[in-house]
Parts: sequence; structure tokens; C-alpha cells
Amino acid sequence: MVYLSLSFRVKLDVEALNMVESIGNVTRHRRAPIVVKTSEGYLVRYVQVVSGESLAHAYQANLADLAVKLGLPVCPLCRRHEFLKHSDESLLKRDDAEPWEKDLAKKGIDAHTFESTVVKNCVVEDVGGFLYPQLTVKRTSKFQVSYLVPASEELEAVALEAQFHVRYAEEKEQQQIYWVETGSGVYTALFNLDIDGIGYTSSVKKEKVVDDEERLKRIKAAIQAAQLTFSNMLMGAKRTRFHPLWEITSAVLALSHPVAFAVSAGHRRNYIVSTVERARKQLDSLKKLGVGEDITIYYYIGNDRGVVEEPASGATRVELFEELFSKAIEYVEERVK
Repeated sequence: MVYLSLSFRVKLDVEALNMVESIGNVTRHRRAPIVVKTSEGYLVRYVQVVSGESLAHAYQANLADLAVKLGLPVCPLCRRHEFLKHSDESLLKRDDAEPWEKDLAKKGIDAHTFESTVVKNCVVEDVGGFLYPQLTVKRTSKFQVSYLVPASEELEAVALEAQFHVRYAEEKEQQQIYWVETGSGVYTALFNLDIDGIGYTSSVKKEKVVDDEERLKRIKAAIQAAQLTFSNMLMGAKRTRFHPLWEITSAVLALSHPVAFAVSAGHRRNYIVSTVERARKQLDSLKKLGVGEDITIYYYIGNDRGVVEEPASGATRVELFEELFSKAIEYVEERVK
């Protein structure tokens, strides 16, 4: 197994990336509870967040666009960023359905054939998974993503405020006042990618459905799509007039093989050091069991320099956030070959 795990911190100013409802003339930001440690114990704080569903949609949309440019197969619905994922028989009988989709609606198709056909013909469903209840085909997503939430050790630098606006009209009586809640702060998120599962079926049995060349191309696309999503802030809603001022302040990325290893979340200022220490402990434990594990860690520190702790050893520092993904692709090329 080759497993990629990423955690990063990003400074966002005036973001409205995930709005949930309008109450009167106020559009509210999504909120969620997080647990914060204080000198007196733990307490709950409700803070602005961006949901994992929102981040997952953005990642799959970027993956779909990139895959099309690379000449990789993407189904018609995913090309339109409609991630219905062949979840119902009616979707197989659409007017614009491709021949291979219509074939899946025929009687006698078994669960394994259904999954292998979809995986072969759509990179997004290969990486993002799908569920087809009629045949009990459940392909678990090969990527995992958390909510984007304010870092718990930086809550003193978090704010949520409603901004006043007026919708112009020639007649003053027709002008409309409205408020949009916007948040600012240092946020953190986690992203994991099970590279080993890309290009293989998994619902009934594990079987490779694409050749080695295309599989490597799919893996690179999956990694590069993550870079496009997070490095360019190609995620979230309400960006036409509320695109946040953003900066990736630090990040850590781990590549592990053959046992999965996940990095520490960026809530605490020692999260990179914690990742390195945990990796060292896992290596020691697996060594005692006779498992030859490899965990390679890269990290980036930008504006978090002097704030986030740096490890003395056990990880390689890169100068740009984007380099983390270049290193990941180099690592994968060696292991997949």
C-alpha cells in the first residue's frame, strides 16, 4: 500500500466559502462545534467552517477537469460536475448515456462487472467511489477529506462578522439591503489518498482494471488535483464576490508504504513535529513485528515561520507548498514501477 496524507494551515481573510441558509436578508455561514483545551479543561466553541462535502466536490471537479485534459476517461455526468455516480438504474438510461453505461442496465450484470466497468470508464468514480444499491456495489472513496476549520490554538485570531450590502436599483424603494456573514482566521484541514486502491476494484474482489501506464497516469492526476484544489483555493462557494484573501502558511505531507500513516492535524503549533515523532514510533513498532515500513515526510513553512515548530530531523523541508505534491509524484513513480 502507498498512502498519502496531508495536513495544512491556511490564513483566510473575508471568506464566505460555505453558506447554509438565509434568514430574512442575512446569509449565514456554516458553523460547527470544536473542542478547545483551556487552563481549566475543555470547552466547546462554535466556529465558522467549510464542510468536507464542499471540499470533496471541489476536489472531484478539479480531478474531472484535469483528467479530461490528460485524455483520461471521465463519464458524462462527472464531466459536468454532477457527481451522481451511477447511483440509480435510471442514470444508466439517460438520453446522453454512453454505450457502456446502457450496457450496465442489461440483465445478468454482476456486481464485480458493474464496478470494474465504471472504474475503467471514469477516473472520478475510480478515485471518489460510488454506490449502486441495486447490485449492492459499494466502492469506498479512495480519498478522505476533513472539514476546513479554524486551528484550535489560533482561536484568538478568528472572527465571524456580517457584512452590509445594498442591491442597487434605479428606484430607491426597490433597493434591497442584505448581509453576508464572512469569516477570517487561520484554518486547517486533512486530506488522505489511498494510492494503492486506484485502478483496482474493491467491492467484491481486488482486481486491476487498467494497465500500469494508465494507472500511474490516474495516480498522478489524483495527486495533482489535490494541489490544484488547495494551492489555488479552487474550492468553496460564493467566490465571485467573496473570494478570500488566502495564504498557505504551513503544511506537512507523508507518504507511507506498505502500512498507512496519517499526519497530525494542524490544530496545534507542533503538528509537524508531532507527525515526525508519531512516524518514528510507528516505524519502531512495525519493525518489532517484522514489517519493513517506509514513511517519508516533507513539510513546508511559510508565514508560520517562528510560530509552528520545525523538526530537527526525520523530515525534509521544501521551499514551496506546491513542491510537496511534486515530491509525492516522484515517490509514487518509484513505488508503482
